[in-house]
Amino acid sequence: GFTDHAVVSVAYERSLTEKGLGLLVPIHAGYYGDEYENALALGFGLGARKYIGRPFSGSYITFQSDYVYDWNEYLRWGSTGSLETVDFVSVTQLTFGYKWMWRTFSLDLSMGGAFYATETAKHTNVIGNANIGFPFGKENFGL
Repeated sequence: GFTDHAVVSVAYERSLTEKGLGLLVPIHAGYYGDEYENALALGFGLGARKYIGRPFSGSYITFQSDYVYDWNEYLRWGSTGSLETVDFVSVTQLTFGYKWMWRTFSLDLSMGGAFYATETAKHTNVIGNANIGFPFGKENFGL
């Protein structure tokens, strides 16, 4: 919501303990281009997730922090040059959710609070996430 174009996120989740503590490593990317503007967003994050009850599925609480850098190149009217800007947004969130896990597919829904910081402003907001996942490992795909 703080960039002018869509950003797609892909994350890797790894179980750290048998008691349901996990590590999240998200990567963010987006691109937008037309005759007047080119924009590229890249970012990364790091999070910790604690499952309540069963490990790696069911109810959980997550603390996560992400940084997304947004490069915009605006073409100026009547000029051969361009004006380039670099913006960033950092998002720190605490969410509560539930993950349904099947052998080759997972669905993850969560809701919580987030703190957003840009170069010029700071905001708090409610955040909701909906994610689909594709588990992989020896038991799923023979890896």
